Amino acid sequence: MRAAAACQAVALRRHERFGFFGLGISGLFAPFFLGFDRSELRAYIDENPTMQGTFIEKTPVLGLEAIERLDIRHLALAISPIYVEQVERKLGRFNVTSYV
Repeated sequence: MRAAAACQAVALRRHERFGFFGLGISGLFAPFFLGFDRSELRAYIDENPTMQGTFIEKTPVLGLEAIERLDIRHLALAISPIYVEQVERKLGRFNVTSYV
């Protein structure tokens, strides 16, 4: 939850877009627990093609390519800790700051 809070705070302070990577419980419930409007969240980014194109409370679930297309600059990682290094390597090609 701290990653989501930090991601949102930095992005809003810099007037930049943010999203969550993964569909872990921390990312799904962060807007509720942190008290921010889910419309601030640009997208959920997930590599599972069966989830891409769906919506969570009107927020789209999209693939990695959406990071650049939507100009997302900040991503909170809502994933298992064992995947953090792997995901951060994948995100390295994008101009994005990740929050763990």
